[in-house]
Amino acid sequence: MDQTGVPISKARTNLSELVHRVELRGDRIVLERRGKQVGAIVSVEDLELLKRVEDEMDLAVIRRRINDPRVSLQAVLKRLGL
Repeated sequence: MDQTGVPISKARTNLSELVHRVELRGDRIVLERRGKQVGAIVSVEDLELLKRVEDEMDLAVIRRRINDPRVSLQAVLKRLGL
């Protein structure tokens, strides 16, 4: 699985090829603007993994806060926008 930096202008021209590389080889394409990384094209599997990791991190915060007597559950839910 490769990670490749690609200028956005080149990605625009070669989008089909880049998506093909992501889909078939599992490459991760990092989009760059003026040499700075600004986004990425990743597989759906990578995106789902990222979502699961974020959910686990959120749950860890909630669990810590629930067990902290200084913070109410309502305050935690409000902070998380729930």
